Amino acid sequence: MREDFPVPQAERLVGNFGDFNSDFYDDSFSRKGGSENKGEVITDPKEVLRRIFEEYSTESLANELEKSECDHEILKIATEAVKSLATEYGRENFIALTDDHVHFFSDGGVAELTEGRLAVGSHATVLGEAFVDKRDNLSTAITTFHELWHTLASHNAIQIRTDGELDWYRSGFSILSRDGKTKMFRHLDEALVGHATKRFVNEVLRGRPDFAQKIEEVEIDGGQVDTTRQRELGDFLKYLDIVLERNSDDFSSREELLDMFMRAQVTGNLLPVARLIEKTFGRGAFRKLSEF
Repeated sequence: MREDFPVPQAERLVGNFGDFNSDFYDDSFSRKGGSENKGEVITDPKEVLRRIFEEYSTESLANELEKSECDHEILKIATEAVKSLATEYGRENFIALTDDHVHFFSDGGVAELTEGRLAVGSHATVLGEAFVDKRDNLSTAITTFHELWHTLASHNAIQIRTDGELDWYRSGFSILSRDGKTKMFRHLDEALVGHATKRFVNEVLRGRPDFAQKIEEVEIDGGQVDTTRQRELGDFLKYLDIVLERNSDDFSSREELLDMFMRAQVTGNLLPVARLIEKTFGRGAFRKLSEF
């Protein structure tokens, strides 16, 4: 665990430690379950999170695929790219994620795991892990980068909810209320991750012969590579154009505005963005943006 992170999978742990309900956790951290000897209850939430990250999240799931040499190479390419791009936006430190924290499945595995909520990729802030459907190498690399951006690059914080359970609190730009009932900025956050993933495709994969040929095949006759969250990103860029039009004296391009949002997503400092949006559209506009 990084000494500057309070828990191994996140930069912050917020909430009242006195609210922590230790009845949910004991010293048995295994996906297999079914143990009759559950062991002693753990009352320290930091210790619970450490054990989850180091023991539970690295254990294989029932339908998980064993990683090939090619899979490990894809993970290496995606991880290095995430760290390189995130550094541009102000990230200085990263959690110690291993290949065992990323789980590959056959096509349809993530949908089954998430009970249809997500299609080909997912991540879990509290667990500090990512889940990816393995398809062709290009699609697998793109989804792996996207989920690693959520896990490695994004500002992540965990909370002790008001009911005593552990849950995510900040995941990039997105926020979960303290009672765990309201999610804010989720679509905006996905748009920003989609932008980072698009950069990965254009700036990294296009320059690699092992991916460039597949990209060319997809783009023949006007096809497009799915760089993830294209609809959310497209809607967000239209919104930024309006912000730029109303702040042309302060910003010279849409890219400059986009950089501000990306820095907020990576560092967790939303205040500069909040001030700009309130200045542009009036009081309450930033909260309204959370519904984007």
